[in-house]
Formats: sequence, C-alpha cells, structure tokens
Amino acid sequence: MQLKPINSVQPKPQPRQTQPEKPQAQRDYRTPGNDYTIYLPGRRAIDVDIDGMVRRLYLPAKVLDFFDDFFDFREVENWKSLTDLSCAYFSGIIPPYVPAPSGGGGSTSTSKWGKDKDDDDELERARRCGLMALHRLGRKKKSRGRH
Repeated sequence: MQLKPINSVQPKPQPRQTQPEKPQAQRDYRTPGNDYTIYLPGRRAIDVDIDGMVRRLYLPAKVLDFFDDFFDFREVENWKSLTDLSCAYFSGIIPPYVPAPSGGGGSTSTSKWGKDKDDDDELERARRCGLMALHRLGRKKKSRGRH
C-alpha cells in the first residue's frame, strides 16, 4: 500500500501573461529610391503642414514650380493647404487615395498609386497628386474686392 503525503501542495496555475500590443508602424507609401526627406541637388526645401505636424521635405524644383502654378496664391485662397497636401501625396507621407468602405465589390491596392513600373514622369505624377488634393479639399477662389 502506498501512502500519500497529507500536505501535498499543488502549485496554483499562474495567470497567463499577455504582452501589450505594439503600436503598428505608420505605413510608408514612399517608393524605394525616392526619399524626399534628404536633400539632393535639384531639390528645394518645403515645410509641409499636415494635421498640425510639420515636416521638411526636399522635392524636385520642377515639381514645386508646378504646384506654385497649379495653386496660384493670387487666385486660390487655400493654396497653402492644397500645396501641402499635394506634396505629402507626392512624397508618399500619406496615401493619395484611401478607398471608402462600401457594401460590396473588390478592394483596391493603394501601395503603388502614382508610380508606374518604370518611374513615370514626375510632373505627371505631381499633376495627379494636385488633382487628388483638389478633389479632397476643393479650390477656394479669392474674392475680388471692388475698386
């Protein structure tokens, strides 16, 4: 006959420890080789304000000239907001198109928006970014005073 110890203590099960969820990194929509946060010859600096966060970007001079003409400060009241959003789209800081949720249909990939395989013309991409900014914010024309 086997004897069992009287005071056998069973270890209490320990509560399962869960690790806190790590915040997901902000998705980077920049394309390889086009880091607009560093200065290169032929680029100009611009401070872009998106939702109160200011970032310094170095975009090609011809792209900034295009945005200056496209959103003429003499005619467009919200030219700064439009230019900032267009620059953010162009540089890839934020995605230029986020599909709205819908009841059906397929999904659209936004990771390559504005870029073709062979790195299409920068001015054409700048034009598309400017049009998307216009679509999102709208153009507010300056009112002309009476003489």
